[in-house]
Amino acid sequence: GLDGADAFELDARLRRAIRLEQRLDAEIAPLLRAQPGGLTALARERLGMSPRKARALLRLERAGDVCPALRAAWRDGALSWVQAQILLPLVTLDTRGSWSVAWCRLARKVTVRRLDELVTRALALREAAPEVWEACREDPARVVGLEGAEEEAAAERQTCARPTDVLAGIPLRVNAPTDVARLFRAALCSVQRAIEAETGRLPPEHVAFEAMIEHALRSWGVVTRTPKRFAVFARDGWRCTVPGCSSRRNLHAHHVRFRSAGGGDAPDNLTTLCAAHHHRGVHAGRVRVGGRAPHALWFELGVRSDRPPLARYRSGDRVA
Repeated sequence: GLDGADAFELDARLRRAIRLEQRLDAEIAPLLRAQPGGLTALARERLGMSPRKARALLRLERAGDVCPALRAAWRDGALSWVQAQILLPLVTLDTRGSWSVAWCRLARKVTVRRLDELVTRALALREAAPEVWEACREDPARVVGLEGAEEEAAAERQTCARPTDVLAGIPLRVNAPTDVARLFRAALCSVQRAIEAETGRLPPEHVAFEAMIEHALRSWGVVTRTPKRFAVFARDGWRCTVPGCSSRRNLHAHHVRFRSAGGGDAPDNLTTLCAAHHHRGVHAGRVRVGGRAPHALWFELGVRSDRPPLARYRSGDRVA
């Protein structure tokens, strides 16, 4: 009946197939561990999967010895092998099993793209501020800045960005010839001192570097041509804000409340969408966006008139 199935019926069938595949992956992994030979020939000739995936399944199975919570979530079908693979470098640090369960729960509430970003941020926080990591590692929402993200804040910031920058403790490193590196270092120090003279506080290197980049863009006329649109793109990280989309090209500034409905050009009524989601999603009636940008938006995907949408997310790629 595929010829008569609409997009929503196909989506439902694909979801059932994915759940089945996840259960099969979890059953295959222990068998791979017992195989004496190499995985490459076994994966290609007998399992019909790439050697890369087979090696990933084997890594997850072995990691389950260290982190039972990850193994349980994966084998129950709560996590896909991709989600479990992303969590792997983080939850295997939990030798006592005290906080990995919370991270497995978080993985079920966000998209894969967002999960990858959150794990990267958590690992950076552990490297840059160990004392902060120790204090809040059992609460992933605090670690990655999702706590209270659905509430509107007075200050504008990037969608799902943290109110504080946990990456500030990581030094900026540039590989270049000695004379170039010295020139760059001198310029960076000059910018830091200029900002200190203006604000009274010496900024970290990454803040001074951002100021240098912004000055270069303004000098080249990149920012001044379309300041309002570029400001929206910069706020949203130069990426489409539709949950799960990773596009950084062909970006549009979308009016959350349409201009035809009285929506203005205020920053909280503008969000970044790629051309495909803008034209074929929102304006084609398949995607609906509401709320206030940047961090109090909601997205409905797979909109249909007779039934609820296929999925609903909040800003930050979190399931609503």
